[in-house]
Amino acid sequence: MSKELQSVFEAYSAQGVGNVKGKAAGLNNKNFVKLCKDHILSSDANKGKKKITTTDADIDFSKHVTKGAKTLTLQQFENLLLVWGEKIYGVGKEKEIFSLVVDKKPMAKGVTKTSKTGGVEKMTDTSGYTGSHKQRFGEDGKGLGAAGRADIAENSGYVGNYKGQGTYEKKADN
Repeated sequence: MSKELQSVFEAYSAQGVGNVKGKAAGLNNKNFVKLCKDHILSSDANKGKKKITTTDADIDFSKHVTKGAKTLTLQQFENLLLVWGEKIYGVGKEKEIFSLVVDKKPMAKGVTKTSKTGGVEKMTDTSGYTGSHKQRFGEDGKGLGAAGRADIAENSGYVGNYKGQGTYEKKADN
């Protein structure tokens, strides 16, 4: 059975490790629990009275791993599955648990997807903008760039709200 389990073991061992060769030294606890959640804990076989939980996965992982090591070897992984197979299916049928994990790959759960709600359209519709935000867009709805964001200085020498601009020369000539 080791040959059939080897591809699953390698796929979950390399999950999130980032090893250059693509092969990790063994199956760590985090990835073992992920494998259990993906294929064993959610299966119909695990719905009986002798149900296996994530806590059982953590405890049994630490029981089967070599003392001082942080990862399971392929042989330790197979032995752990046989113990669970006996717990779920009974004595003599323990190898049936292999059918739950053979030829399986890590699943992508909780991956962020694109929003399909209508709220995005309201936020990008410039016809509903008011106040200073409205001034940032032209009549066609396209942004004005820097001209819409910033007040451009005239460098005339007068302060911004001065109402008598250009009248000094007229007063000085009198």
